Amino acid sequence: MPVSPDDGWIGASAQEQAQAVSERRVTAEALARLYIERIERLDGKLGAFVHVDAEAALSAAYEIDKRCAAGGVVLPLAGVAFAVKDNAHVAGMPTRLGSAAFGDSAQPHDDPITARLRAAGGVVLGKTSMPELGMHSATSSETFGLTRNPWNLDRTPGGSSGGSAAAVAAGLASIATGSDGGGSIRTPAAFCGLVGLKPTTSLVPRSNGDSALTALGFLTRTVAETARLLDVAGGAHPCDRGSVSMAGERFETALTLPLAPGLRIVWSPDLGYAPIEPEIEHIARRAFDRLLMTAPLESIKMTVILPNIYQAWVQDAFNFALEDLLSKGVRIQHLDKRTRRLLDIHSRSDPSVYLEVRRAFAEIERQAAKLFSEVDILATPSTACEPFGAGSEIPSVIAGRAAEWTGAEPLSMFVNVLGAPAISVPAGVTGSGLPVGLQLVARRFEDRTLLQLAHMLERASPWLRLAPDYA
Repeated sequence: MPVSPDDGWIGASAQEQAQAVSERRVTAEALARLYIERIERLDGKLGAFVHVDAEAALSAAYEIDKRCAAGGVVLPLAGVAFAVKDNAHVAGMPTRLGSAAFGDSAQPHDDPITARLRAAGGVVLGKTSMPELGMHSATSSETFGLTRNPWNLDRTPGGSSGGSAAAVAAGLASIATGSDGGGSIRTPAAFCGLVGLKPTTSLVPRSNGDSALTALGFLTRTVAETARLLDVAGGAHPCDRGSVSMAGERFETALTLPLAPGLRIVWSPDLGYAPIEPEIEHIARRAFDRLLMTAPLESIKMTVILPNIYQAWVQDAFNFALEDLLSKGVRIQHLDKRTRRLLDIHSRSDPSVYLEVRRAFAEIERQAAKLFSEVDILATPSTACEPFGAGSEIPSVIAGRAAEWTGAEPLSMFVNVLGAPAISVPAGVTGSGLPVGLQLVARRFEDRTLLQLAHMLERASPWLRLAPDYA
């Protein structure tokens, strides 16, 4: 069944696409061909994909069409074309983590997140770009080059899930997977005008326990898509000893249910330490005010001051990183110069550093526990600045203040230490036409509440589903 760009499927949500495929109003094969054509035509400038397997995608779509034609099976992602960040395995495709150091060998199996999306009817298009080893707030590498923001090709889509964000914002994939160890879903979502939920840690199972700070999730255009993907991919799995399942209503169903009464919310522009561009703060604050007018929330007036966890987070990420990479047989000489420099500076392999980090993490948990005994939701800007240059380093000065130890995403990392959920939703655009995000943070296992609030804001103040030049 031929589909032209004028048929509107690129702008349709994953739910709308899946329903249309299930009802045989469009075929999964036709949707896959449409996305493959867009990738071939548009990704040369964006650099969102590092691997595309059109043949495998069309073969999978054909099988989905056969299942839908046979009837009797409801597939929540029937024919939905998705992309996978290049740190998760897809059977038959290499996993290179943005690097030349891992080789091009095809993986023999799917990671749980990939397998669950496929079992729900999703069709894998390929793998999306990331900075090498995820070690950057922008997406670029010596091996794969620059990934650019569909809202402005001179700007970065953020990192480390920048390729996934660029692909979804440009309509090169319906949805995409991501991972968030310190803001790596939320920052690209904010920079690309998307929805990005960092779920409660291990709600979406990982294939290993390499990082206790990292949560798997998705880059989507609507809150309902994120909710459906959590329903599909979430839940305990034997590959992840820390993985969890949540009781109660399904996430997508909960979007239409009343909000729990008496929820208290507090706004903080900076958590007491972070330099934030005034325009970013202003736009995020306006979105917060719209949420207050939309949702039955009690706004608490208080000054939020938390410790800056940035330096401890970096120490935790790098302390034994070099030894870990060597133990896995990684060819260090094949890593990017930037990555080798970071390892030289920060990979101390020092137990005293480990103990220092544990103390810092314990303190942020203690202070956050006190905060969340007084409020239910914390609202902040998602980032400190608008998307910076595609080939640039993270700004070292923001709003006229030193930002070496706060960076572009200073309000993100503490959430990963807590294992808590946080969501970034579009808040508006700057005077230069670049997206800004509003971040909402809740206690562990309160993912549904965040999705409900984000959905209410989306309904009251809808945002663009695609970057303007790609709609």
